[in-house]
Amino acid sequence: MARRDSSGLVPDAERYANLAIVQVYAAPTYGWKGAVAVHPWIIFKRVGETRYNCYLPDGYWYGARLRLLVEHRGAAAEAMIPRIEAAIQSYP
Repeated sequence: MARRDSSGLVPDAERYANLAIVQVYAAPTYGWKGAVAVHPWIIFKRVGETRYNCYLPDGYWYGARLRLLVEHRGAAAEAMIPRIEAAIQSYP
């Protein structure tokens, strides 16, 4: 079975409850496509939240090691979150 546990890259949401955080991760896709393609994803939490917007934000992707591509914290991250959510809602 492929590894799906936490990679330990995500900042502790409870410890940083007073800080908005946005991170972008990527990991090689499953199977032969992983030689040329990655699966990216965005995680975020607002100021005051003690959880991210997904269950396991920094989990290995079907056994593949992930990389942190981008991180924003504070006011810049807080300002991005509504735009991220709008993009999610408009995705076909």
